[in-house]
Amino acid sequence: MDIICTTSQKPTDSMIQSAITHSKYFKGEYIPRKRLGSLSERECVLVVTKSSLNVYIKGQKLAFHPSMAMLRVKRIKNGELDIFNKILGDITSWAVLDCTLGLASDSLVLSKLVSCKGQVTSLEKSKLIYKIVKDGLGKLDSSYPELSGLSKNITLKNVDFNNYIEGLNYGDFDLIYFDPMFDKPIENSPAISPLRDLAHYSPLSIKSLEKAKKLAKKAVIVKNNKNFPFEEIGLKKFTLPSSSVSYGIYLNKEE
Repeated sequence: MDIICTTSQKPTDSMIQSAITHSKYFKGEYIPRKRLGSLSERECVLVVTKSSLNVYIKGQKLAFHPSMAMLRVKRIKNGELDIFNKILGDITSWAVLDCTLGLASDSLVLSKLVSCKGQVTSLEKSKLIYKIVKDGLGKLDSSYPELSGLSKNITLKNVDFNNYIEGLNYGDFDLIYFDPMFDKPIENSPAISPLRDLAHYSPLSIKSLEKAKKLAKKAVIVKNNKNFPFEEIGLKKFTLPSSSVSYGIYLNKEE
């Protein structure tokens, strides 16, 4: 996919320089905003604004916004159990590998749950998603004070999880978590559609899953559609009554 990099209207010199730098990173083209015309006429445009990086895919905007993470963190602060607690109990101080970063909702929640005593490492294969989320997380404390400090506990890596886990050793992580893009979308919201267009569809292979089972010190969790046959790949199914998704769980019996 060819990427055009530009700025919002009336850019500062630093915004222009940032757009040029990003065009080189993505091996794309920098076009000044006043010469670009309508963004909806372009397949993929990265826009540098004063506060964020935004991507327009076929006219649809993708931007970092931790809306779901904020809701879940608020519930945790109010004493409610998050889905990870319901499955695993207390995970304070755990080392977690989130193999599928996306817009970082799960990574932020996991950062809250493991606390400053733990660590979250998050992987994202798409360079564009990685850049957008990295930029957003870097501005999280000032933009979203209710999530202050959570990004400092997250280490981002722009890699394919299938390759990354091959270099791990047993015990490097307590939990390995997979939330790959579903083959059948469960929602068609404007926020999710452009993410699906940008995502690299690296399927979770049986080889990678079996490798994860051998590596994770305490558990492996896979998220997928409610009707996904988790039992066929050696995972125990967990579903909340009102949820449209399910979780496949593997617990290390040695722990």
